[in-house]
Amino acid sequence: MSLFHSHPVKRFLIIIVITAATLSPLWSVDAVPGGFPLVNQGHQSPVNATAIQAESGLAFSGSSDGVLKVWDTEGRRLIQRIQVSAQPIIMIAANPSRNEVAIIQEWTLGTYRLSVWDWVDQRMSFARTLEDLPIFLEYSPQGRFLSMAVPQWRSMRFYETARAREVNYLQDGFGIVNFAAISSSETRIMTYSANSGVIRYLELSSGELNHQTQTVRDLSQFTLLANRRHALGVRSGELYLVDVVNGATLARTSVGDVREIIPIDPDGNTLYLVEQSGGRNRLIPLEVSIGERSADLRISRTASVGISGFSTYFRGGTSGGVFAADNGNIGLIRSGGYDLMGLSALSRISTVVTLGEWMYILSEDSVSRFPESILDETFAENGDRPLGEESGALIDRLNLPISSPGGMTALNNVALLIWDRESTNSIIEYNSFSGQSRRIPVSLRAPVRNIRIGDRYIIIIDGENGLYLLDRNDYSQTFSYNTLGLIDAIELDSGLILIGKNQSGFFNSSLIEVNPRTSETSVVDSSDTVVFEFSENPSGRGFYSIGVSNENDRSYTIVREYSSGRPEDSRSIMRFNGEDTDASLEYSGGSNSLITSAGLDGVSLYQSRRLQSLEKNNNLPREVFGAGNRIFAVNIDGSLSVWNSRNRQLTHQILGLPNGDLVILNEEAAYLALETQPGSPVVNYDQLLIPVIPDGSREPRLNRLSFRNAVNAAETNVPSAQDEGDGQDGGGQDSADAQNPPEGQDSGENESPESPAESEPGNG
Repeated sequence: MSLFHSHPVKRFLIIIVITAATLSPLWSVDAVPGGFPLVNQGHQSPVNATAIQAESGLAFSGSSDGVLKVWDTEGRRLIQRIQVSAQPIIMIAANPSRNEVAIIQEWTLGTYRLSVWDWVDQRMSFARTLEDLPIFLEYSPQGRFLSMAVPQWRSMRFYETARAREVNYLQDGFGIVNFAAISSSETRIMTYSANSGVIRYLELSSGELNHQTQTVRDLSQFTLLANRRHALGVRSGELYLVDVVNGATLARTSVGDVREIIPIDPDGNTLYLVEQSGGRNRLIPLEVSIGERSADLRISRTASVGISGFSTYFRGGTSGGVFAADNGNIGLIRSGGYDLMGLSALSRISTVVTLGEWMYILSEDSVSRFPESILDETFAENGDRPLGEESGALIDRLNLPISSPGGMTALNNVALLIWDRESTNSIIEYNSFSGQSRRIPVSLRAPVRNIRIGDRYIIIIDGENGLYLLDRNDYSQTFSYNTLGLIDAIELDSGLILIGKNQSGFFNSSLIEVNPRTSETSVVDSSDTVVFEFSENPSGRGFYSIGVSNENDRSYTIVREYSSGRPEDSRSIMRFNGEDTDASLEYSGGSNSLITSAGLDGVSLYQSRRLQSLEKNNNLPREVFGAGNRIFAVNIDGSLSVWNSRNRQLTHQILGLPNGDLVILNEEAAYLALETQPGSPVVNYDQLLIPVIPDGSREPRLNRLSFRNAVNAAETNVPSAQDEGDGQDGGGQDSADAQNPPEGQDSGENESPESPAESEPGNG
């Protein structure tokens, strides 16, 4: 049994060992490499960066929780997900000829990190710390090197990522560069400096200036057209069309607040202006007409298209752009409007509790349960018994008098405590045998943040630093307490309450001890600046804490063991660089080990003074707990990962869907859909799940599962808020349909246009 509660956003300082790059040919975007299927969902955090690799039909998006996603723009499907780190991704560039992407992230205070990844193998090949945030980040046309500009006099920087080294191009500075285009031969470069309005053509290796011209100053959104002779830019509410060879202004027209200029055809004559107005973004069609003696800019506001959700970032390519909306959706901008690629279809799982033979899942809008033995069953495609025959008893959505469930914990072997995340007096006891629930009479100052079950007391922590003790037998309130910075609390064997907090308030300590019988409070000496979670050893052999300590101007995340049960006597058993304040821990009696998500390795086990890592799950685990020989982790994207504690291998991923439906993915690249209303799925699974490519085979695989053996719990008569199954297949689709992967887009459809640096000045 376990209780999960939320913490601040996870921020961890990761030390990376730079390894050599391994180059591989572009991978066909028809399925996902690896074992588990991926989910075609948008980001769970704000998206700060996008990029397009037009020749392969790939798009990339990066979010503030350090997640990189790779999309097939032709099939509008997710094909890869990489948890780069916990730090925000703020800039992306895609290599045009390799499975390589460059990323800029916020790192420590005042610094940034450039890293380069093979997105197919999910392997980092290059990393470097930067003191300045780059103005732009781009690959050369052949993908041989990476270019960027920083706000310094020597503005341009170049990195040959295959050899993990900086290239000494343009050693003599000439001011801040706001835009650059490299020739297709990768020997010359054109730059535009906004503060001076100067366009320069230079030799990369020698820095020799071939040509220079003056044009309009302070142009933002500088966009080179496909003919490589003309460019668009915005200044003071006006759109300019300029000649990049002689600097002349060919046309200009009034515009609104333009955030991006996106070409949507290979010829570059049709574009979109992304204009913000009234808190929304609109796509405004723009036609560019350039004749021998005149040019024209035609804006068609009557044909504008609004974006669903407030879109915060756009990235244009040679034939389209990618947008990210604040609701997590990712879309592809094309002629005529846009198409959605990534949808926010998942209902985030926040809490998991095992009780008897049932596994309870609390998501954003419901509490559902299914027999835990499902995870032990032998599944087979076209098995002896189709899922639809028994699915009405396989999953049960609880009928609770709570509008927005915020958390739950096991009270004993029969009952759960479940509380509302918005109400101050909505805590209920749910009986798993009878299916009945009753409200607990308690009045709090703020909604419940956490509930712990002790030997004598039920400990309630609210959202305003309040602690309440209820008698376990009759729920009568026996004690209340309030202190600044309170985060967690645990009942000691002595009957005292140990509070974990930060050092704010009257008690300048992260640990204080309270006697609920006398209200006496005492300070416990602690070197931690904050203690944010406890875990009790169920055998009664002490407890554990996780907190943050500052030593010599450096921060460490520390896991401590209190083996005697005395808060004065502790020892550090794990220590990690950085403040991993979203990490959690729990002692598992089934595996006799401490489980934690602190550190660099995802989820780790501490057993017999040895620290062992579980198999990576390509995600960022947050809350962890163990039950029997299983280990569970709720990930930052709201999915649930399941491991076998004996061999530490990842065995299942569980996804919560709206209305309480669940999808269970297994290591055989197959899935099992559990629906509260069989035959009426809330999501089409062939759009939600993406096939995989097994090791050693190019044939995509994604199978719908049915049971070979009966599930014991499914044959018991259990109360359900839903009707029994109607005998239909619970998946809502045929297995064969799920195995048809999206077709990849052939590469090489568009030739790279010539850089203006290839032309002699004045020749067009």
